Amino acid sequence: VPFLSLLAAAAVVWTVDRLRRWELPQVARNGVTVLLTIVTIAPPAYTSIRFDANSAKVWTTKLAYEWTDTQLPPGTVVWSETREFLLPRTLKAQYVKELRFLSVAPLDRTEAQYLVASSQNFGKYLNNCEQFKSECADYEAIFRQTEEVARFTPSPEHPGSELRILKVKR
Repeated sequence: VPFLSLLAAAAVVWTVDRLRRWELPQVARNGVTVLLTIVTIAPPAYTSIRFDANSAKVWTTKLAYEWTDTQLPPGTVVWSETREFLLPRTLKAQYVKELRFLSVAPLDRTEAQYLVASSQNFGKYLNNCEQFKSECADYEAIFRQTEEVARFTPSPEHPGSELRILKVKR
């Protein structure tokens, strides 16, 4: 993207230089120069402002981190399928690629006490069960073996992935 920005800037400078050679009224030349400058600067400025505004918001990952930090006792074994946020150091965290791979064995026979599910993983399957029948069934089996104790759903005030904290049924 930086290379394209430099290329766009060079094109604007070249066009303004050419405008100077044409016999146009000064007002028209200035108007075209201002218009080209605005068209060149506006998209990256909008993106930058939107990024800054989103950065100032409380993301779902921060909400989930705060919940796990305050609600789970130290030493709790938590398996997470996301590295969007790292679990508090007081917990015994284990990170897995996808929770659906755990569906081969009953969860109550594992050491896991809680699971963290992320829509970055389960969303692509649960939103398209026709195409991903096996994966969808795996996640549904995980959800049957657990009790949802917290859910952090994205909203305009809280961007990010949907995160679900699941307690393993014993």
